[in-house]
Amino acid sequence: MSVNLNETIWHPRRERKMSEVKSQAILDVIKNCIVKKNNDIPFYVADFSDVLYKCRYWKTKLPRIEPFYAVKCNSDPMLLNLLVSLGIRFDCASKGEIDAVLAAGAESSDIIYAHPFKSNTFLRYAASVNVDLMTFDCEQELHKIKKISPQARLVIRISIPNVPAAFPLSNKFGCTLKEAQKLLVTAQNLGLNIVGVSFHVGSLCEQPFAYAKAIKMAREVFDMAEDIGYHFTLLDLGGGFPGSTGSLDIFDKMCYYITEALEEHFPQGCGVRVIAEPGCYIACSAYTLCCKVIGKKTDDMNLEDEGSYKQQVFYYLNDGAYGSFGYGFEKYGFRIKPLLNFKIY
Repeated sequence: MSVNLNETIWHPRRERKMSEVKSQAILDVIKNCIVKKNNDIPFYVADFSDVLYKCRYWKTKLPRIEPFYAVKCNSDPMLLNLLVSLGIRFDCASKGEIDAVLAAGAESSDIIYAHPFKSNTFLRYAASVNVDLMTFDCEQELHKIKKISPQARLVIRISIPNVPAAFPLSNKFGCTLKEAQKLLVTAQNLGLNIVGVSFHVGSLCEQPFAYAKAIKMAREVFDMAEDIGYHFTLLDLGGGFPGSTGSLDIFDKMCYYITEALEEHFPQGCGVRVIAEPGCYIACSAYTLCCKVIGKKTDDMNLEDEGSYKQQVFYYLNDGAYGSFGYGFEKYGFRIKPLLNFKIY
């Protein structure tokens, strides 16, 4: 089954008026699950109408840019199946993610293998299932690809420095513009096919203007490549788009700067395909975690300086740092809603 995002006239404000109804529906589902299951296992409730809303909103604000969903964000098979039906493509970073996307019904041509460092085994696997679009950012990776997957279509990833983000990536992945020029020459000498440029301004980017800066830098690499003998046809804007409830204002600002920068450096009709890798943007606000307080402990602290006691209360949940509350979870704009108005025995 496929879903056409343009089938009906869509009004974002009118659709968002249903948020209170949706919130109550999610709460009803949670209560029903707790009553029926009667156990202490945490679970998620997914609101796929929210995913549809986000995909439609993306198409409204960024009509030129094809979203490649970042599977690392949430690889729920039902979510992947829905995204396939919506015609969304995928950013995969491992063999497991490629497997999950293909199992959901995507084609190999719907995937970009967007990890700059790939194991030999994973490279061979990608080649075996015809996933040939992939990123790189150093000479060592070029030699690896030349040996294992010489027919690959490569995308050079550049680093965008000094961008405030919840999870900065400029020191981890990407090359400088000076390094990019050397890599282009090396790739040409190796007979490898580079088709475009990618970047990532950092997960949960806090500076919407960063996309304009990055697009300008990408334009410089496009021009370098043209001088060397390449003709690039792909620009990948990466991720960094927020997705928590209430984050559309900053997303709108990002869209403004992206649209302006594309018009200046990659205008409509220039022959460059523009993609991006939203993950959190699509999945974050659609999922609600339900977990249970399974223990409570009080601890009296002796405040010697004040000559008094202070009581601390510790609550223990049935989920934790090795589950849903992994490193950095607090940066994703989650909201806590205690369910105290009914009893479960």
